[in-house]
Amino acid sequence: MNKTTFIIILLLFTPIFNSFGQNILSKKKHTISGYIENSGSKEKLIGTNIYDTTNFSGTISNNYGFYSLTYNENKKLFLKYSFIGFQPVIHSFVLTSDTVINILLKPNLQLEEITVYGEKSMVESAQTGLIKMPIKKVEQLPVILGEKDLLKTFQLFPGVQQGLEGTCGINVRGGSPDQNLFLIDDVPVYNINHLFGVFSVINSDAIKDAKLIKGGFPARYYGRISSVLDIHLKEGNLKHFQAKGSIGLLSSSLTLEGPIKKDTSSFIVSARRSYFDIFTASLAKLSNGGLSGYYFQDLNAKYNYKFSDKSNLYLSIYTGADKYYVKNNDENTKIKNTFGWGNLISSLRWNYKLSNKIFSNTALIFSRYKFFTVNINEDKTNSDGNFNHTYDNKIFDIGIKSDIDYYLNPSNKIKFGFKLSESIFKPQEKLCKGLDDLFMIDTSYNISNINNYSLSFYAENNIKINNKITSNIGIRNTLFFVKKKLFNLFEPRLSLRYLITNKLSVKFAYSRMNQFIHLLSLSKISLPTDLWMPTTDSIKPIVSDQYVVGAYYAHKNYEFSVEAYYKTMNNLIEYKEGASYFDVSDWESNIEMGSGLAYGIEFLFKKNIGNTSGWLSYTLSKSTRTFKNLNRGVTFPYKYDRRHYINIVLTHKINDKINFGFTWIYTTGSAFTLETCKYITYAANYMSNAQYRSIRVKNYEKNNFRMPAYQRLDFNINFMKKKKWGERTWSVGIINAYNHQNAFDIEYEEDEKLFQYSILPIMPFIRYNFKF
Repeated sequence: MNKTTFIIILLLFTPIFNSFGQNILSKKKHTISGYIENSGSKEKLIGTNIYDTTNFSGTISNNYGFYSLTYNENKKLFLKYSFIGFQPVIHSFVLTSDTVINILLKPNLQLEEITVYGEKSMVESAQTGLIKMPIKKVEQLPVILGEKDLLKTFQLFPGVQQGLEGTCGINVRGGSPDQNLFLIDDVPVYNINHLFGVFSVINSDAIKDAKLIKGGFPARYYGRISSVLDIHLKEGNLKHFQAKGSIGLLSSSLTLEGPIKKDTSSFIVSARRSYFDIFTASLAKLSNGGLSGYYFQDLNAKYNYKFSDKSNLYLSIYTGADKYYVKNNDENTKIKNTFGWGNLISSLRWNYKLSNKIFSNTALIFSRYKFFTVNINEDKTNSDGNFNHTYDNKIFDIGIKSDIDYYLNPSNKIKFGFKLSESIFKPQEKLCKGLDDLFMIDTSYNISNINNYSLSFYAENNIKINNKITSNIGIRNTLFFVKKKLFNLFEPRLSLRYLITNKLSVKFAYSRMNQFIHLLSLSKISLPTDLWMPTTDSIKPIVSDQYVVGAYYAHKNYEFSVEAYYKTMNNLIEYKEGASYFDVSDWESNIEMGSGLAYGIEFLFKKNIGNTSGWLSYTLSKSTRTFKNLNRGVTFPYKYDRRHYINIVLTHKINDKINFGFTWIYTTGSAFTLETCKYITYAANYMSNAQYRSIRVKNYEKNNFRMPAYQRLDFNINFMKKKKWGERTWSVGIINAYNHQNAFDIEYEEDEKLFQYSILPIMPFIRYNFKF
């Protein structure tokens, strides 16, 4: 145990012991606790701010709407309950005994449309690098083909960058796409992309709450080093039936929710499917009689049952899939090429209020990711070249976790828990057959399953030291076992906030993170063919240390923040030069291990109140990689290293029926490798006395060139109208309004001239949304 870990453990437990001592010596205390719910649907509200204006203390409701505050007996309280998009509620009373107060907040639709930030002010909280975005705001912003997408909205904030043109993958503070932890109802999701990254797998209509954390990670999170996207799905309306849907150019969706037994149990089902394959299949049949197509689909389902005021049960299921296929069966040939990928996740969670100060949540979790290809080519006239090839790559996660919230007093909120899990990796199953009647080859390349086990414990304490200083101090210990190798890893976490005035604060955060999974890729973009591989006895976990300092200012109408970060990354892996990812039977010998460094400064200005709202963000950053046996050991830019990144986001409410929004993005071009030397070689064919001429390419530097600067303006306008049956909205807009040709790839043509590929021209869209 190093000095940093020891100091953080000391800071974690000292306030707790002090509080116990004060409780013994002080007056008799009582607790006020309860749940905060939406009065219209009875759904629990996450992150409601409860503030005692008399004693200048408070708390926020947890992920299940529970809150607790403890004060001396006969204390006069003036509690204000407030949540974004809802009318605040005020309770004034004298605390004479333990009291339970459940709060119903009424929606305030006007406030929801014009406010972009909820919960505690960023000035008050000790958390750094936190982004929260109301789903209502997501609906107002322009996105590709009008498909609402939470991830694309997060890309508009500082420190969060998209990969290549139009994709959903995010690169946070110099990290890679695999270094982001995506949680849906506590379950990790491996692949978040539909349509090769154009859309995310998350249907926004099913989302209740979402937050992205870029740094200063609380101890409750682990497993990735760059960010955490924590998503909670809706629980289903306990009061009445509701339906919501949309019809667009590429896909449609429908969400249904309502009570099974009023005030006791509810359900929600949300489904989405594209219909691109319907058009392509018809065109293929007309042209050559074959069949080809592509589609994606996903389904969210959730069941909520309330046993009592103390106990709730939630069952969540998500399944999603992408599939591309080409089929042709005529007199001479039979061809079938198919590939696809998808996620299947499920969680069973049980909440129980152990006392008016202690709340527990226990969950059983399951996650499966699968990628597959099938290639069949049969020549009915000549069987010499027939073959059948399949490829399958799977990951399974299964586990149990438990989290305890202990509200010791208004100055100490303690959270602790554990997680026990098993992960199973099946990196490749490959089968090739020659179908000749006289000669058949049946060759299988199967790697034994790689199983690993992890057991982790954590504890964190959100401490209000005095009226000026607040901190979140935590520690996590993970035992990771794979191939008879045991890793014992400590992860200290520390966040501090100093309040200069009621409107201005400064913060510091440090976090150690470990990642037990790696993503191997040879492609320029993240594809499903990229190979997820675990930490093994010879491949160490990725280790990151991140430091953050920042200043934050909040006014009634606007907010401003600046954060600087410095992040080191060790035990990163890349393929060796010339390695092939088609043979993974000995993948550990085909990789190099190295390190990374990322640092930068982020500026964010937000206007919160009024008919016109939005934000301006700017990021100045640098991200590099160093591998001993790559690029001659010289440090090189990471492929998504972009020095400057600017976002402008604006929404305006014209009246109750019309609003519009636009976004403008400008960023330095990403780094890429361009061949700097070509030479000709000759090889003799001794059977024909001929020579073969070939051109070989040599790259002396990795990521030695940059794409041109990227820029794009998107615009949309929403027309809303209330009907007898509910409400409808027409959304129309334009993506890449001035048709800037942004580079997706740059390559040499045959005449050795460079050619730039662009994939997203000016693109109008229209979408119809409805709810009742």
